[in-house]
Amino acid sequence: MFKNNKGVNYLIPFLLIATLYLLWGLAHGMLDVLNKHFQETFDMTKAQSGFVQFSVYIGYFIMSLPAGFIMKKAGYKRGLMIGLLIFAFGSLLFIPASYIHSPYPFFVALFILACGLCIIENGAHPCATGMGPEEFAEQRINYAAAFNGVGWIVGPLLGTALILNGTGSSFDLAKPYIIVAALVILVAIVMIFIKLPEAEMEADQKESAIEAGTETGSIWEHKLFIFALIAQ
Repeated sequence: MFKNNKGVNYLIPFLLIATLYLLWGLAHGMLDVLNKHFQETFDMTKAQSGFVQFSVYIGYFIMSLPAGFIMKKAGYKRGLMIGLLIFAFGSLLFIPASYIHSPYPFFVALFILACGLCIIENGAHPCATGMGPEEFAEQRINYAAAFNGVGWIVGPLLGTALILNGTGSSFDLAKPYIIVAALVILVAIVMIFIKLPEAEMEADQKESAIEAGTETGSIWEHKLFIFALIAQ
């Protein structure tokens, strides 16, 4: 499942990519905990605390096209590392934000964090599909998605333990994100020493584009893409 036609085993690189799935699941899983804490700490209504989710998803919206450009120009490995560094930077911004006693710096931190997540997700999916025989691509995506599910479970638990069960200060908001930033930086360091199958992943993407008929034509010419975009 993780060996290419030359017998190269990509299990270790795949596990590293699967860890990325876990990390962004962790980040998303803590959002509801943040939402609740914002209502209590900053005396916000549910509608006002909805800016927690808005800050994240507007980051995805704005960064979606630049993320693809980064992957194309920098390559998957460097692109993923750029995303990880932005992710870590956004997480660490929770530290100064916690001393300002206002929700708005947290919204900025979440926006930057989400931009990093968007880049990571943009590169992680083709990485997972390209690490082995094409016939097992869907299984590899499913395995990676399982790690994402673990992140969604651990995120609320971590957030509840450190934020809702904390001292009640605004610095409690920074505690889980300090841990997340440390994990993200660790993964980025490990990635320096792990070789990703760049050529195979690019070939896989090109082959998919040829099969879909989007290599030369405009993607807007394909009705299924438009329907999928509306569904999202």
